[in-house]
Amino acid sequence: MDNMMDFLETSEPDSWIAALPSYQRNTIVEMRARGESYDDIALTWIAAGASNTAPFSTGGPPQPDPGFLEKLRVEVRAYLCGDKKYDRDRKQLIAGGKEIHAFVISGMSFGIAPFVGAASIVIAPLIALILAAIGKVSLNAWCATS
Repeated sequence: MDNMMDFLETSEPDSWIAALPSYQRNTIVEMRARGESYDDIALTWIAAGASNTAPFSTGGPPQPDPGFLEKLRVEVRAYLCGDKKYDRDRKQLIAGGKEIHAFVISGMSFGIAPFVGAASIVIAPLIALILAAIGKVSLNAWCATS
């Protein structure tokens, strides 16, 4: 992969969803088939994730942070649009030479997770949804407007 921008701009939006494990992908595909937007699905995912993790916590059921998706978008924007804190992660991802969606999602999830305070496996579907939402828009245009 010469650069991430070329790869992102030539990817079909749903190819990001197809790269997820089946237990995540199937739910998202069903929701898309009902006409839900990528953003609506992401918000539903966050709310479902918070309630499904309650048995593993010491307190009551956690409440989803309504600002979490926006915080994640800010970090995805920083990652894709050249923020210096992600320079090393971007270089490693590009150097991997694998033009596969799962590799990109995994690399981004791993790099961004510490900055949003969530496990990479938790945010991977959300990153796939954000990348799918970018769709065919030029990455330069998305960075300038988002």
